[in-house]
Amino acid sequence: MQDLSQWRYNLSVQITEIGIAWIVLGLLALLRGGSFLLGVLVFASVFQSSMVFKIEYQNYIVPVIPYYWISILIALRLLITVLLKHFVHVPSALKLAGIAFLLFVIYGTLSILLFPRIFEGIPVYDPRKGIDAQYMNLTPLQFSPSMAGQVMYLWINSLVLIFAAMHSSRSGALEKFARYVVWAGTLVVALAIFQFLAWIIGIPFPYQYINNVEGWSLGYAQYLGDVKRINGPFTEPSNLAAFLLGFVAFLLRLWIGEKGRWLGVLLLFALLSLLLTTSTTAYVGLSVLLTLLALSGLVAAVKHRVLRQRNLVALGLLLSVMVIGVLGSLALEPVGKVVRAAILEKSVSGSFVHRTAADWRALEIVLETAGLGVGLGGNRPSSFLTWLLSNVGIVGTATFIVGILLMISAARGACRGIEAVKRQCLLASAAAWGLVAHLSAKIISQPDLSFPTLWIWLAFLVTAAGRTGRYVNVSCS
Repeated sequence: MQDLSQWRYNLSVQITEIGIAWIVLGLLALLRGGSFLLGVLVFASVFQSSMVFKIEYQNYIVPVIPYYWISILIALRLLITVLLKHFVHVPSALKLAGIAFLLFVIYGTLSILLFPRIFEGIPVYDPRKGIDAQYMNLTPLQFSPSMAGQVMYLWINSLVLIFAAMHSSRSGALEKFARYVVWAGTLVVALAIFQFLAWIIGIPFPYQYINNVEGWSLGYAQYLGDVKRINGPFTEPSNLAAFLLGFVAFLLRLWIGEKGRWLGVLLLFALLSLLLTTSTTAYVGLSVLLTLLALSGLVAAVKHRVLRQRNLVALGLLLSVMVIGVLGSLALEPVGKVVRAAILEKSVSGSFVHRTAADWRALEIVLETAGLGVGLGGNRPSSFLTWLLSNVGIVGTATFIVGILLMISAARGACRGIEAVKRQCLLASAAAWGLVAHLSAKIISQPDLSFPTLWIWLAFLVTAAGRTGRYVNVSCS
């Protein structure tokens, strides 16, 4: 790591070796702009545990990961465009969703300015101290730099969505974004399987480049019994599982619509990687995905009075994977130990008790703050849903959910017409599946609004909403 500069008051900026490559790639992407810049962003989003550089002030470390480095460059390019043109070009289909997200951003910003003062001293789970350490020993609420950081991330990600909306009208934008997601997901699957094989064979894995972020908890040395848990390019196995669950749902929807052989092979390897995480998020999330798929097939059967073969095939695939997992856990003792440890034993462990208590405390906070919340980033439970409720309250949570639903509706649009339109509708539907599955994983165990891949799925939907070609100019003067 290279020390770039150091000033008075113990302020320093240090760049990692891999960070130099990300800086050069980011600047090249900034010059090219457009879909190439968005493509680099998609790839950067999966390297959650890698660090470009860190800013250190006294004992406070602010790591900048690849996704946020590229996002900052996107925000810079967008602001330059606005200054030169005095307007932004966005799809008219996103008008209502845009209003909902704008209200959420404003509410989130105001929440850190007001609520930490109004509800100062309320016992919360400080995001910087961890859940286990604060069980029965909560921290009094007060404004902290991490709350300001959450708002900064929110604004940056909002600018990323606007940038994606501006470029969604370009020819082939949706197809390119879909390819970026497939390639990035394939890279994650390859790294995850390589990490597992490296442990089996005993060869080195490049942790020093992929898992080098400072100031965050890293879970690349976790074991479940005698089995090493894989985390790939993410900070911990549950975060890898959250991404892979969305990626599996995305591939599954594409495979149902296209039946491509290579899609089927990639889907099987993605499912294998998901199972290898030995994460409760993976196994419970896969069950949720199976349930949603069954309900989707049932609704389609009632609506069209026929049970579609593609839904049956997809349902059969997921059921086969789960049956193989159950039979394997019964027939093979090592597999059985892992499955029992990941699902059954965790449900009675101290960690499960602590996380349940954190979620329960989040619901108490909603009541104690009259449904307002303690401010963005003020409390960290175990679930994304309780995170939203305790931080931005009922109004903020409802606004976020409405924005998501409106964005999915705008992306799917009218799906009747020529084959090209049907292909675009398939991609939009697959993106929606990916987002819903990813959100399901977050509700299980990922309380983080700033998680990069969440915003990639949203940017994917924004790009899909621009396929109709109906745009409006929003004045910024």
